[in-house]
Amino acid sequence: MREQAFKEALTCVSERQFNEAVKQLQTILEDETRDDTYFKALKLYADILGPITKTDLFLSIDMYQTIINECESDELYVSSQLAQLEAQLTISIHFMENYESTVNVIEDNDDFANDELERLDKMREKFILSRAESIYKNRM
Repeated sequence: MREQAFKEALTCVSERQFNEAVKQLQTILEDETRDDTYFKALKLYADILGPITKTDLFLSIDMYQTIINECESDELYVSSQLAQLEAQLTISIHFMENYESTVNVIEDNDDFANDELERLDKMREKFILSRAESIYKNRM
């Protein structure tokens, strides 16, 4: 029955019926029997919340971490690590874009605010430069 519910969830996802897929997955996850079907269902649920719909990337990261920590399937382990990285990168890009748009609307008549903005920009630049340097070294 659990395997059938998982197959139905996969079909729903392929048909972009995510709410129906989640209902099928929840029936599996409520059982809490931590077998292969449970972890496959958890992974699919995390994929729906994360990379597929971007509804809750933070929760998807937690779900992937549960799979990484508890599942014995090498395939699920690796695919969860990759999906977790994608979710983390998506969040990071989103936050960087938010940072940049917020900086652009801050009033700069205040000396304290200007000093803080300068400090934050140096911090951001240091981070970006260190990552760029790391990427450059990896390509060499």
